[in-house]
Amino acid sequence: MRLETLDIVVQTKKADEKKESRSEIKKKEDSKVVVKLDIDSLETLFQQPENKKKGKKKGGGGNDTDKEDKKAKKKIVSLLADHDQKKHYNVSIGLSRLKKSNLVIHDAIMGMDENELKLDTLLKLQKYVPEEAEQELYRNWDGDSNDLDIPDQFFYALKDIPFLQERLSLWIFKIQFPELYEDNNLKVSILQKAHDIVKFTSLT
Repeated sequence: MRLETLDIVVQTKKADEKKESRSEIKKKEDSKVVVKLDIDSLETLFQQPENKKKGKKKGGGGNDTDKEDKKAKKKIVSLLADHDQKKHYNVSIGLSRLKKSNLVIHDAIMGMDENELKLDTLLKLQKYVPEEAEQELYRNWDGDSNDLDIPDQFFYALKDIPFLQERLSLWIFKIQFPELYEDNNLKVSILQKAHDIVKFTSLT
């Protein structure tokens, strides 16, 4: 702590400097008051405060500008765009229409859950799922899946499903089989009747 001594002169009335007597000078000297001031405290009291950067709030909050800056700095990786730009675009559009999470789609395919994935959804999904070579591409990728673009995260989620396209094709056939059977059975019945008519007509 820095202390400096200031002399404060306390005077009761003004006097002409030329006419001051020794006794008056003596009185003034006696009337001086010595005050010790804490210079460090004064500097702290009157200094201009520094602007503090806003940090993150507790509980995961934070400044919106900081969040936007982090998003802007985050690099999005797209293996699919590098591999096939057109497919990347088509998958992006298709996923926006499906409105289901990658985990839900993955589990529904593995369990062949017809309540979760209806026939019309499967027919659409069949166009967007990765091929075997594309699955292999994502199985060999060792980066963070959170850094991937949306279509790439979809491919990444399905990378470990064996025979993915064949599984979907057979699943679709299984669902469509009753209707296909009815249609073809009707056609066979019509052919049989036509055959019988031609056969008996030729005999008469």
